[in-house]
Amino acid sequence: MSDRPFPFLKFPRALPAEVSIPIRVLDFHEINADFVGSEAVDQASRCIDCGNPYCSWGCPLGNRIPQWLKLVREGRVLDAATLMHETNPLPEICGRVCPQDRLCEGICTLEEGFGAVTIGAIERSITDEAIRLGWRPPEATTSTDKRVAIIGAGPAGLAAADRLVRAGVGADVYDRHEEIGGLLTFGIPAFKLEKDIVRTRRRVLEDQGVRFHLGVEVGRDVAFEALVDDYDAVFMATGAYTAVDAQLPGQDLDGVIVALPFLIANARHQLGTATAADVLPDLEGKRVVVLGGGDTAMDCVRSSVRLGAARVTCVYRRDEANMPGSRKEVKNARDEGVIFRFLAQPLAIVGDGFVDGVEIEETRLLA
Repeated sequence: MSDRPFPFLKFPRALPAEVSIPIRVLDFHEINADFVGSEAVDQASRCIDCGNPYCSWGCPLGNRIPQWLKLVREGRVLDAATLMHETNPLPEICGRVCPQDRLCEGICTLEEGFGAVTIGAIERSITDEAIRLGWRPPEATTSTDKRVAIIGAGPAGLAAADRLVRAGVGADVYDRHEEIGGLLTFGIPAFKLEKDIVRTRRRVLEDQGVRFHLGVEVGRDVAFEALVDDYDAVFMATGAYTAVDAQLPGQDLDGVIVALPFLIANARHQLGTATAADVLPDLEGKRVVVLGGGDTAMDCVRSSVRLGAARVTCVYRRDEANMPGSRKEVKNARDEGVIFRFLAQPLAIVGDGFVDGVEIEETRLLA
């Protein structure tokens, strides 16, 4: 049980401060702050230490959430950060981008009636604070002479590097980009994940002994066979950059934009690293329609708002309850002026050379 009786009654569910809507749509800065002062402790104290912690069961990583919430409410920030890292090598990032409302918080015992414990906000706030205080993951207790080459500096590659060096294995990470992070850096917009957070994680990993070889493309700058010969193992973490083909008539019209290249081009423009290949469309004053209802679609609609679109509409074939993405992202998009058209199946993109509209068919869900 928690140290105080019914603390969830004393401290209602609360999230960190949020940038006001009229201000936040003007740029790509992160819209949420960390908890300050005793806020994280107060929110962590709301946990009722369930005998069967559904939050841990609902976490794909099996995070030991009740245990580190207890450490947080005891003020043991560094110990909490250490425990978080036992199951999650990137808690400050997961705390920002994971859909907690569909995972740990969605099945929190307090969700019905009192509001779930703000697990994600506590996770990011505590990790940010611990790193500011100089915390680093525990070092390897033994060292080996083994070395592993990791191809790709996205989340899978970073997680592998963290676990390897903590096991006493040397880790060299190769990536064709000039920054680490993969889609954390070049896909997810900064209003969800500031890129300084990813850069800070790079410093943490380098302090652990990870070596990064950036701007190096395996197969072009270094032969794959050379890595196989030089290292004891090669870990492939090349990411998920292949788009799903909608196979809609008219999708090749001018003005039709594929989501991932759009997000990557926008990220590079925001970072100041755009090349001639990173073509960012001029959306100022335009009407934008985004097809799909996942988190990538929400990234696109919210980015379009910030790029000056006059009207942004999200078209999704099911209803809101069945959207695959995070509910908080849908709320953020709606707060920022995005219009949602549910139960609408796109049939074709229409236009004469340039897109004029989208032909849709109304749908319904069968009971």
